[in-house]
Amino acid sequence: MNDIEKRSHLDRELKTLKEKLLKLIEIVEISLQNAIEIAKTHNPETAKTIKEQDTVIDDLEIELEEFCLKILALYQPVASDLRYIVATLKINNDIERIGDLSVSIANRLRDLEKFSTDLKKPYDFNIMAKNALKMVRESIESLINLDSELALKVLDNDQAIDDAHASNFKIVADKIKNDPENSNFYILFMSLSRHLERVADLATNIAEDVIYLVTGKIIRHGRGL
Repeated sequence: MNDIEKRSHLDRELKTLKEKLLKLIEIVEISLQNAIEIAKTHNPETAKTIKEQDTVIDDLEIELEEFCLKILALYQPVASDLRYIVATLKINNDIERIGDLSVSIANRLRDLEKFSTDLKKPYDFNIMAKNALKMVRESIESLINLDSELALKVLDNDQAIDDAHASNFKIVADKIKNDPENSNFYILFMSLSRHLERVADLATNIAEDVIYLVTGKIIRHGRGL
């Protein structure tokens, strides 16, 4: 195989890789959206569907990882092609973990429905959920469009989610102290806040990998900013 043929084959493989990643992203984004909306729809079948989709997500994540390794072994890509594959491997893992968290969020919301409606929610779950989902969507958009500026915007928004989680922790701790009989109810809310904070962290990871993909700069842990 000459260099021109090798380049042509590699381009086709990279195109297929992108298609596989976008397929995984689409399923995960829908799962996260559906998980968050359980609080509004109260549909008992939704959590079951999200769990079933998680198995599909796991299979796709493994398939995509194996495809990346095959490309590395067969074509030994360099420069921007290598960066793309390395970034895809990392993003693939983060996307799969968001899928796992979607299952956890759905389960926590279903558990909350078992409690009396007289109990007052300690904080507004919907605001944090909306912001976390927005971060995921913007990180994905930055990946699709290779938009490092949008990726930087995602990084800027992460602190607000961290602050909200810290505030929620204090609120829930106070609720448990003053209403210990309903501690399980409040602990579920603390778990929800933690799951959403992790979703935002993973969106941040994706955004950091987009910046690496576009610029070649590694900015984790504040490096390179």
